Amino acid sequence: MARRVLVAVESRDRGRHLLEAAARLATARQAELIGFYVEELEFLQAAGLPFSKTYSLFRGSWESWDADAMERAMRARGDELRRAFESLCERRQLTGTFRTARGAPGERLLEAASEAEVVILGRSRRSGRTYTGSTARRAVADCRSSVLLFDPADPVPEKVTAIYSGDPSVLAAADEMARLFQCRLEVIAVSEDSQSAADTRRRAARWLTDRRWSANVVEAGSLREGHAAALELAGRRSGLTVVGNATSLDLPALLDTLRGPVLIVR
Repeated sequence: MARRVLVAVESRDRGRHLLEAAARLATARQAELIGFYVEELEFLQAAGLPFSKTYSLFRGSWESWDADAMERAMRARGDELRRAFESLCERRQLTGTFRTARGAPGERLLEAASEAEVVILGRSRRSGRTYTGSTARRAVADCRSSVLLFDPADPVPEKVTAIYSGDPSVLAAADEMARLFQCRLEVIAVSEDSQSAADTRRRAARWLTDRRWSANVVEAGSLREGHAAALELAGRRSGLTVVGNATSLDLPALLDTLRGPVLIVR
């Protein structure tokens, strides 16, 4: 597979930080950058129904949706995102392609992701809180590529935390992210049983030392004791968390606990 990084964007304001993060990773990997925007077919179909209404705060009344106006707005948004993407690629001297698709975002994203090593998309925000939307959950559940979920309001992490249960690819990915964003690296060591937790911690510490990182390792106990890593991370200042797809941890539950960006390594 050729080296490709795919970034899914839905608006210029929310997409700006995602594009910058994707450009960093594509530059580091000497990869092609693919920008991706989906025109949601469900909105267009709903707008065409005679009983569909939207409330205008400006006029203080309910009004019919204008399907043609909505389609023009979607195309204008796609054009705006394309220009921002092309400007970024030119500025960073990256090989890039911008694609627009129409349909269900989750399905279209999975189709496009089949060509990429890493898929980057934004987490959602509501009332100042970060949560994982339906498209991001679909990507985490079904995408074969690594998935990097970013909070558009918190684009540059102050640290990277690897949840390590013995998979060296998790440590390698965390090392890459920490160097990419020039921040510190820590490891939370977990294990399938409490007896091997200490050995997991020692291996992580040796790996960090060999790569000239501080041996900053926290032992969180056994995975069988529950969501040990999630509990360890709860209430911490947000950073970028790296976790392996093969871990016994419940990824949806972990995503609900974590506040900052998350990389699921595959």
